[in-house]
Amino acid sequence: MMEYCQTKIGWGTTEKWNTNKMYPTKEEILKIKPPINEETINIVKNWRKVFMHRWKYYTIKQKIETLNKLIYCVQVMENTGLPPAKTKAAKQYKYSKKKKTIYYDNKNPSIISSLHETAHHLFGPDELLACRWSIHLFKECFPTAYKQLHWVNHQLKK
Repeated sequence: MMEYCQTKIGWGTTEKWNTNKMYPTKEEILKIKPPINEETINIVKNWRKVFMHRWKYYTIKQKIETLNKLIYCVQVMENTGLPPAKTKAAKQYKYSKKKKTIYYDNKNPSIISSLHETAHHLFGPDELLACRWSIHLFKECFPTAYKQLHWVNHQLKK
């Protein structure tokens, strides 16, 4: 028997999605484009103009430093009233609500993973909401890079 739960989608709408699995499907993620603050889109596009033309030449440390700038700016632009999350190196991306910390993969810095964990800080633990917000923001601001990625379950990979 399939179980469903009611999910609050942060912007006043509700939707049911299958909770028998941990993560939403590509179809569930792409089904609805969430409203994203126009200032957030603009700041990400400006960040892209400043940093992306040299991205492949950056060291891991430089990538992490620039991603930290992006994470901070996105949090400020979304204006949720939350103080910005801290960022800290780890072995994989994750968000700790208790510590209000975004942990990043110190071996493989990722723009889309940074946006995804930022979404958890801004909007809570809901995977569907975090996936929708981060993937649609990435698609809007990095259309060429988005087209080069492929779906692996709920994630976009090179």
